[in-house]
Amino acid sequence: MPTDDIDNQADTPSTWPPPIYPDDVEPENTSGTNTTVPVEVSTIRWNWGAFLGGPFWAMFNGLINYFWCFAGLGAVGGLLAFGAFGSFYSALYVLPAEILTCFVLDLWLRCQLATKGTSESWKRLHRPKGVQGFLTEQAVWSRVMASVTIVSTILLIRFVYYLVLGIQSIIRAFQSLPASH
Repeated sequence: MPTDDIDNQADTPSTWPPPIYPDDVEPENTSGTNTTVPVEVSTIRWNWGAFLGGPFWAMFNGLINYFWCFAGLGAVGGLLAFGAFGSFYSALYVLPAEILTCFVLDLWLRCQLATKGTSESWKRLHRPKGVQGFLTEQAVWSRVMASVTIVSTILLIRFVYYLVLGIQSIIRAFQSLPASH
C-alpha cells in the first residue's frame, strides 16, 4: 500500500521559527574575535534595546567604554544639578546650558549605541548561541527596554500629576489662612 507525502509530513516535526540558514548550517561563530561581523548582524540599522537601555545595554553587551561614558555624564550632570560648581546664583545661569549639554551628549551616545553598538557588541563579546541566539537576545532587549520605558513614563506622569495636586492643595490652604499683621 503506497504512502502519501501528506502522511509523511505529519510525522516530521516542524521547527519555529525557521532557521536563517538552509539545512541548519550556520556559518562559523566569529563573535568575540574582533574580526568580521555576519551580514545578519551588520544589517541591523537601529537597535531599540541599545537606544533605550543605554548604559545597561552597553554593560551587559561588552561595551564597557560606553558604560563609563554614561557614568561620567551622570556624575557631571548630578554635580551640576546640586550646584557643586560655584554658588547658587551662578548655578542659575550656568545650570541650564550644562544640563542641556549633558542631555545632548547622552542622546548622542545612545544614538551611537543604537546604530553601531550591535556590530561592536558582536565583535567584543563571545556569543555561544551564534547569530540566531544573538538576534533573539537583541529582540528581547528591545522588548524589555520598551516595556520599562512605557511603565516609567506612566509612573512619572502620575508622580507629576499628584505632585501638582499636592502643591495646589498647599497653596489653597495657605490662602485660606487669615492674614496677620
